[in-house]
Amino acid sequence: MIRVHIGAFRSAAFAGGFAALVLNAGVAGALYVPQVGIINPSEMTPAASIEIAIWTAVGGRATLIGPIVGAFFIDIANALVNQHIGLEETDDGVWSIYFNTVLLATLDERDFLIRG
Repeated sequence: MIRVHIGAFRSAAFAGGFAALVLNAGVAGALYVPQVGIINPSEMTPAASIEIAIWTAVGGRATLIGPIVGAFFIDIANALVNQHIGLEETDDGVWSIYFNTVLLATLDERDFLIRG
């Protein structure tokens, strides 16, 4: 009797998928640690998981780029709320907009122009 194998080996497919997930987790950790300086178990709080879920909810689950866009918008909004944003009138009707110490734009009320 001749046996013919049709299909893929399940164990090899599972092992390959697990290896791909482990590789992805390692790359994510390698990119995360330089941002925060040090990582320890107390950093992995429920608040961090909730923040990631919010990124996904804002960006959408349909595509891979959705949570990345959500993370971008949520982090920018968080920085704008928690950081110092300053307005300084430099001339009559001309305002400088600062984010911390960085000059973002100049608003001219007379000509209704925003210059970056």
